[in-house]
Amino acid sequence: MQQGHAGSPEELFGRVVAMIRKHENLSQREFAERLTRRGMPVDASAVSRIEKGTRSVRLVEALVIAEVLDVDLNTLAGLSETPGQSLRHARKAADRAMQEALPRLVAMGWALLDAQDLLDSEPSLLEQLTDDAGGGPRDAEDYLAWVARRISEWDEPKTEEHVVVTGSDERTARMRGVYLALIDQVVTTAGEAEGGDGERQEEA
Repeated sequence: MQQGHAGSPEELFGRVVAMIRKHENLSQREFAERLTRRGMPVDASAVSRIEKGTRSVRLVEALVIAEVLDVDLNTLAGLSETPGQSLRHARKAADRAMQEALPRLVAMGWALLDAQDLLDSEPSLLEQLTDDAGGGPRDAEDYLAWVARRISEWDEPKTEEHVVVTGSDERTARMRGVYLALIDQVVTTAGEAEGGDGERQEEA
């Protein structure tokens, strides 16, 4: 019987729960709602503590979690996975999430460019754009930079979860590099795009 990761039983259990939940494309809030419907009343913060190993889980709760995630208890406890199996599952979940993220990033980019084109042709529309502080783009050319500034100034998180990188600053930089590589996959110039005319390319 092999244990795939070092750490306390609670930490091991939480890591496996988090990995399977993400593989099933469930947010912590959605997962909490399913657990609650099955008789384990929890909220997203409780799920977060379980996954971090800071909240102990009773056997009856572990059985409910296993039922909701549709896995057996041994798998949930991480006792039946080798390190190699855990790595394969993590890579599969990451690859799946990246493939699902790419078309959404493309859709976001085209929507931003549609707005930019409208502002280029109708500068008077700038009057409709303001942020929480009452400011807006200086001119049409400033629109995309203004959107970026708004994102960087968000006071409240716009997502339920964050990727929290532990360890060195170099590891954080490498993680950001992965995200930047994804951006390079979906943002290009007209000359670099297939066809070279800046038009939206239909998928084969």
